[in-house]
Parts: sequence; C-alpha cells; structure tokens
Amino acid sequence: MAIAARLGALTGELVEAVTSSSTETNPRFKAQRDAALQRLKSHPYLRTNQFEVEHQLDGLEERFRVNGRDALADALVERREQLRQIHSNFHPEVLYLILELSDQPTYYSKLSDLDALKTGPSDSELELRWEDIAKEDGWEDDASMWKTIKYTDSSDDELYEDDSKSESEASTDLSEVPLGRTAEDLIVNPEDMTKLHEIRGAQGWRTEKPTDASGHARKVPVTEFQIVREVLFMLQGLDTTLFGPNGTVNPAFQMAHLKWDTHKALLSYFSEAGRQLGILRDFVSKSQRASHIQVLQDTVAKRLDDLDRKSTGIESRLVAPENNVVVSLLSIKGELATSLEPLYSLSNIIAQIQNVPNQGTFRYLELLFDDASMAQLSGKLDVYEFLARIFVECFNVYLRPIRLWMEEGKLIPGDKIFFVSQAPSQVSPSKIWREQFRLRRTADGKLHAPSFLQPAAAKIFNAGKNIVILKRLGRWISSGSEWTIQEPPLHYDTLCPKGLELAPFSELFDAALMHGSRLNTTHPRPR
Repeated sequence: MAIAARLGALTGELVEAVTSSSTETNPRFKAQRDAALQRLKSHPYLRTNQFEVEHQLDGLEERFRVNGRDALADALVERREQLRQIHSNFHPEVLYLILELSDQPTYYSKLSDLDALKTGPSDSELELRWEDIAKEDGWEDDASMWKTIKYTDSSDDELYEDDSKSESEASTDLSEVPLGRTAEDLIVNPEDMTKLHEIRGAQGWRTEKPTDASGHARKVPVTEFQIVREVLFMLQGLDTTLFGPNGTVNPAFQMAHLKWDTHKALLSYFSEAGRQLGILRDFVSKSQRASHIQVLQDTVAKRLDDLDRKSTGIESRLVAPENNVVVSLLSIKGELATSLEPLYSLSNIIAQIQNVPNQGTFRYLELLFDDASMAQLSGKLDVYEFLARIFVECFNVYLRPIRLWMEEGKLIPGDKIFFVSQAPSQVSPSKIWREQFRLRRTADGKLHAPSFLQPAAAKIFNAGKNIVILKRLGRWISSGSEWTIQEPPLHYDTLCPKGLELAPFSELFDAALMHGSRLNTTHPRPR
C-alpha cells in the first residue's frame, strides 16, 4: 500500500507539471491522474535484463582482446569491478544505454579519452612553490632578505632599545637600498621609430574604415602589390584580409587603378581557385583509416606542396628581385593557370566523393580513371597526365592483392577490398575449383571491384585458382614469402609510354594490366 500511495502522489505531481493545472483549477485533474496511474500500473515494459548486459560486456571485452587492444580490455575489466562495489538498481539500465549509444567501440574507442572524464586540476597544478611566490611578490632578487640575524645576550630592555634603534636606522637606509624590478623596467623603447612608422603605414589599409568623413560607404584603395601578396597567401591556405573563408572576396577593398567590375572579375578568378584548393586542403587535413584513402591523401598533399613551392618562388622573386620586376596580377594568373587547372579536376573528384557518401570503396579510382580518359579525349594533355599519375599511385595499393593472388594463389588475411574471398572452411579436393573461392559481391549483386577492372575480373579469378590447383598437384614452386611481389609496381611511364599519346587510356591500362599481371601466362613453374 505504501508503494501504491507513493506512486499515486508522484503521478499527481507528474500530471500537474505536464498540464500546468491542479485540482482547484482543473475539474478533470482527478480523471487525468487516474488514467495516467492506470497506464503506469499496466505498462508492458519490463526491466533491462542484467544478465544480457553482462553478456554483451563480456563479448565486448573479448572483441577488444581479439583485435589486439588488451589495454582497453583491461581498463574495461577494472572499471566493471569498481562499478560492482557501488550498489545501485539502475546499473543495468545505464550500461545498456551506453552500449546502445556506442558506435563500433572496437575500432573507435581510445584509452586516452578517459582523461577527458577527469575533473579539476591535477596535484601538480595545485602545488605552491616558494619560487612562484617570490616572482609574484617581487623579492626574488632581494639578497638582503636571506642574511643571518645576529642575536646578543642582553636584557629585555636593552633588546627593546636596540630594536628601536635598528628600526630607525633601517627606516633611514631603505631609500638607499635598490628595489626589485618594476613595470617601468619592462618598457622597451623602440630605437628605429622610422621603420616602425613605415610598417604601420604599409599595413594601415587592413584597419582602414570603409567610410569617409561624412559616413558614406566607400572602397578602401589598395595597391596591386598588396593584392598580389594576399592572393599568394590565400592560395597557400593562409588567412588573409582580402579573402575570407573558402576564398570569398572582401568587397570593402578595391585596386586603386582599376574599375570595380574589372577588379571584381580578376579577383573572382582567384576566389574560385581558393575555393577549389580549400576542398583539397580540407580533405588532406582529415584523418583517414582506410589504407587506399590514405594513399589518395598523400598524393593530393604532394600536389598541393608542388603548388606551394611554385607560389613561394613567385614570392621570393618579388620580395628580393635580382632585376627589375613588374608586379602584375595578370602575369601571376597566367603563370599559375597551368598548375591550377589540373587541381580543379582533382578538387571536383574529391567533392563528388564527399558530397555523396557511401558510393563504394573504389569510387575515387573510377572517377580518376574516367576523368583522365575524358581529359585525354578533350586534348587536355596536362590534366590527363596529372590525373593518370595520381591514378597509378593509388591503383598500386589495389594491385598488390591482385598480384599476390595471381602469382601465389594466396589472399591477404582480413582483406575486404579485393574481389576474391575464401570459404570459411576447407572443402574436399573435388570442390576446390567451384566452392573454395568466390567472387565478392555487393548487396545489390554487383561485383565488388572497380568498373574498369570488371572485364578482366574473371581472368584474374581463374588465374589464382589455377595456382591453387597446381599447388595441390605438387606442380608449383612458390616464389617466396606471401608478402614478396616479384613484379615492380606499375608506373606512369610503363602505363603510358612515349609515342602512344593518342592511344586511349583504357586500352593502355588493359595492356599494362595484362602484361604486368601475366594474365596470359598459365604454365606452371618447373620443379
């Protein structure tokens, strides 16, 4: 009865808080409270199964240890033991909620995140030292403070007289004793005021108000040299006054000798360049776990470094000219155009990957392959070579399991990228060809491989199975370790040799793949 009475009182408070009414103001309050109480008494929801929660935590600990994260597993065991010492009926509910909210803790959990749960300063931060007090009070350099005091065997009256005399003497000598450092000692008097005024004058346009004396809006005039400097800084990913985030132009400034339309059109070109480069720099700055995406990040970072070195060379030529130099924004535009155009194509590829997630593991390879082919057909040979080189560097990561499969009949353990998978259990020798290995497919039935590689997938699949069968028959000698690849990595010069610039990129790739992976070789190695 006590529980029922308490539940009724709590239900009444709940209804009162939700409806903002009471028995005096709402005639239907009692009916609402009784209906809510009846629903609470007859609800079908049971408590969380504490044994199921313990089972899930045991499984999580086991997954930590299987994946080599023993430190994280030990920390989980330690904290579960500490939690058992604190008795509460709500532990299963809390732990179940945490498990439901977790997102792949085996891969994303970090032991260092536990430090963020610590509150309050550490003991080292609260430690008070005499050195800190001395610096704060200013008696750090006062040597007389630590002198030894001399005591004499005199009476109390004499001691009092001597103390009064010493105090009077000390009061007269205090003015002669040098004090510690004051605020005036920290003042630095600039010696070269002329240079300081020159720097302030050169940078004054950054803080100049875009209004005249009467309060009307106006454009702040800037020189072409100042705009060139801002453009070069912006292209290198640095913060500038003239350009905002993503390369947007600040409309408060205008080149002194140009009309607004001309100024706007010229800076819009560099603004678009900054936006495109910003996409690449954001992609490079984000941490990636997949090895094939890390290779793409590395190739993008190298191309951005090449552009930064070129921009730095222009800066050094303008800052320390060896001959007479004309500062021209148009000349810099023409000088950087050949380097920026290929980066635009790469930026569009990265944007397509980021804007539409879950497009597949190999979508970036397919986009590089297609855009390189399109650039070749359009006659943009610089863009074609730029994208083809990046494609080759990224494809070499995917080529490694292909060569291991075709030359050794082996699969890299735990690899989920290659389109060949192995049955979880061994099959009888008569079923090895049909059932031991399978082509990995996606949920919609498509082959788990890049589109440009699918025509050769069947040959690659059969070539590896041939090696497995020959090994079973004892007619194959391994080349060594499963990590040893005899063939050199694929290079751009091998894929696109000189003299074949007019040959389609897809045909060059198929020919290089056939030759490099020995698809046309089926003879066993002699014993």
